[in-house]
Amino acid sequence: MRQLILTLGAIFLLVNIALGLALKSFETFNLVFSSGVIIATTIILFLVDYIKMKDAFKVSLFLINGVCGLIEYVIALIAERDIPNNWYYVVLIVILAFQLILITTTNITSKKIS
Repeated sequence: MRQLILTLGAIFLLVNIALGLALKSFETFNLVFSSGVIIATTIILFLVDYIKMKDAFKVSLFLINGVCGLIEYVIALIAERDIPNNWYYVVLIVILAFQLILITTTNITSKKIS
């Protein structure tokens, strides 16, 4: 499964870079930002697979983190260049924190159940 996660992450990253280079409307800032989101989502999914927990928890976390990664990617595509007072960044940070908290609590819960 880890090989699949890394392969899909690399494919999505290459497609994102190719689209960023091919489309004039795809700004460099959004290209870098969306590439970072793809890398972060790949790392989170790899982390979910690496942590030992029950399969039902893993399947749920893969689904939730995949959907969160898709939402983060869309936000990265439409994000504004200005960093101060940018609500896109705030939403992205909150979603990322939610993912990490969910993985941590699920890991602790899975250990207590077994």
